[in-house]
Amino acid sequence: MAVRIPIVTVFDSKGLKQAQYQLNKVRGNFQNLGRNFAIAGAALAGGVALIGKSLRDAAESQKVFAQTEAVLKSTGTTANGTAKDIQALASSLQKSTAFNDEAILSGANLLLTFKNIQNQAGDTNDIFDQTVKASLDVARAMGTDASGEAIRLGKALNDPVRGISALTRVGIQFTDQQKEQIKTLTESGDILGAQNIILAELQSQFGGSAQAYAATFAGQVESLNNELNDLSEEVGMMVMPAIRDMVAGFRELAPEIGSKLKSAIASVDWKAFTKAIVDLITFFTQHAETIMKVVSALYLLNTAYNLGKVAVGLYNAACLLYTSPSPRDRG
Repeated sequence: MAVRIPIVTVFDSKGLKQAQYQLNKVRGNFQNLGRNFAIAGAALAGGVALIGKSLRDAAESQKVFAQTEAVLKSTGTTANGTAKDIQALASSLQKSTAFNDEAILSGANLLLTFKNIQNQAGDTNDIFDQTVKASLDVARAMGTDASGEAIRLGKALNDPVRGISALTRVGIQFTDQQKEQIKTLTESGDILGAQNIILAELQSQFGGSAQAYAATFAGQVESLNNELNDLSEEVGMMVMPAIRDMVAGFRELAPEIGSKLKSAIASVDWKAFTKAIVDLITFFTQHAETIMKVVSALYLLNTAYNLGKVAVGLYNAACLLYTSPSPRDRG
């Protein structure tokens, strides 16, 4: 009886195409998964960075406000209002001057140390509030910072006679008549009257400088940044209690954990541990050639195993070709 060996003359690629389609689909799913993980990772990193900034902004706000409370307490000053009142003044001036409210409040804290600068009864006698605003105008006009100008104006208004000399040296001019008036008022004990003359002259030279800058494009950008920082502070204030509790917990646990870790480290026989490491390194060094032979043998065995899998695959393919019917038999 004759043995018929079928010869495949037509290659049916349908199955291969289906397999390729499935493989491409799987690959696409993995790529999408990778992209999703990347997006999630970036979002997580961005969220952590945002919370970190919010906490820093909130901490800075708390620090400056705490200084306001401390200065009011140490000086015993009540004429300028409470710490909340001064903070509200800083927030109001931020909106109209583009200065950050923390920068304004920091300058106000410095002014609070000058005890002669106080709000008093009368329409134009809110000396402290006027000085805070004037420091912003002068700072914007001269390209300096609010705290620096707060100190300069504070010195000038706290001691008007000496103060106008210091202001003159930096380019703020007073007429001889104004100088004489300031001297006379100061010597008679009318510090308030002398301060009003200085503030009026500052207003005539620098008034509106900060507000004019706030209306420019650069000022608008800074104002927007200030508002975003305020929002960031609010987020930080909401998150801070939970972080504070976590920090408190770590601080409570840290001493005991540190003590136990210290005891564990102290109990280690470092001499024996070091000797064991040295002995191990020495062993590998002395038997390096033998170890390389073992590694090479394992590599060859792995290569042979992979070649065997290829051979089995080819054998299975040959069997399929041999057993599959020819196109003529299918017909």
